[in-house]
Amino acid sequence: MSVISICLITIIFFLVYVHRVNQYNRELQSREEDLRHALILADSANQAKTQFLSNMSHDIRTPMNAIINMTRFTIENYDDKKKAFEYLAVIQSSSDHLLKLINDVLDMSRIESGKLSFATEPFDLPQNMESICQIVKPLCNAKQQQFIYDASSFVHTKLIGDTMRLQRILINLLNNAMKFTPSGGTIQFSVKELSSLNPQTASYQFTVTDNGIGIAPDNIERIFEPFTRLEHNVDVQATEGSGLGLSITKRFVEAMGGTITVKSALHEGSTFTVELFFPLASEEIPSAKADVHSTKNFDGKRALLVEDNEINREIATMILKEMGFAIEIAADGDEAVEQYRKNAPYYYDIIFMDIQMARMNGYDASKLIRTSQKEDAKTIPIIAMTANVFAEDKEKARKAEMSAHIGKPLNPDELQNITSAVLFDLNSRRHRK
Repeated sequence: MSVISICLITIIFFLVYVHRVNQYNRELQSREEDLRHALILADSANQAKTQFLSNMSHDIRTPMNAIINMTRFTIENYDDKKKAFEYLAVIQSSSDHLLKLINDVLDMSRIESGKLSFATEPFDLPQNMESICQIVKPLCNAKQQQFIYDASSFVHTKLIGDTMRLQRILINLLNNAMKFTPSGGTIQFSVKELSSLNPQTASYQFTVTDNGIGIAPDNIERIFEPFTRLEHNVDVQATEGSGLGLSITKRFVEAMGGTITVKSALHEGSTFTVELFFPLASEEIPSAKADVHSTKNFDGKRALLVEDNEINREIATMILKEMGFAIEIAADGDEAVEQYRKNAPYYYDIIFMDIQMARMNGYDASKLIRTSQKEDAKTIPIIAMTANVFAEDKEKARKAEMSAHIGKPLNPDELQNITSAVLFDLNSRRHRK
């Protein structure tokens, strides 16, 4: 082999070596840049979470301050009915706000841990939208805002989905619209059915429009980020909230297979548009609306209330007595099963069952009642009345053959509506037989 050939081979090997070294350096540099970028993102996320925790600490302490001190003022002025009523109204408002903050944090925690699940229950869309309007319209009136609801005629109204999450999405958007719109402004809520390529599903567009303070262009992309609260003007800084509402809303929409978009101009207002599709219900859903009003009280009905917490038991007893029920108490699941077996059949008209109890939980108690061989064991209504309010909790209640589910804190109107619907359904099934 000639000297020239050896030199050429050496040069080629050297060039290959240099190329590989350069490639390795580039890869190393790229990995270092990726690592630096990841560290920056992690640091940014940590800073955002730290700021979020600081904001949450402030936002939780604000309603707690009102609840604690207004309770003290109420006790000190219990003989002044007017003052006491004013203090109690503040306590009620602060409690509602605190509950929303807690729900937001729990929802985001479940989203980030990948434990988000959805119910698949039949529902009536127009009735569901009317319920939302009944919640929102008085709030707009209180702020002297005009509320406009526009619903085109629907081809399909009986659907299957998670009504709780659908309402949460829309109420979040409507609450934001009210929050960032001054007195005298207008909130518009519209629903229309879109064409669907799948004959087994129906698609809908939900739009919330306001003429409030709007969103700066630089912040449009940031509004859906978790642990972020925009502070581009004094109006937003002065507005309470967890800063999680829109992030949770977006996650819910996307998890349901839908899309959410926003158009906004600073000082002109915003429009949020949500598009979702739902499977069609295979049969007509009986409307509970008329049925609810057919039973405004339950005089002559006997209920077994199963609750291990003394304060919750007292609250539930007061609400149920106001509805006309005669109440008997069981302090846990064991007592509930024992009392039912001793008195059945047809002694109790309905059972209100707590879930998380010290000895036997509500699911197991319900299963034992259903398998007790008593004549009314399969038909007696058992309503889960619990702080376990996620979709999987409702599914557990269904598997335990419970008749319905209502979350705590108890809403008397919701409790009355669900109770009426359950008893109406029971009476309808007995008449059919």
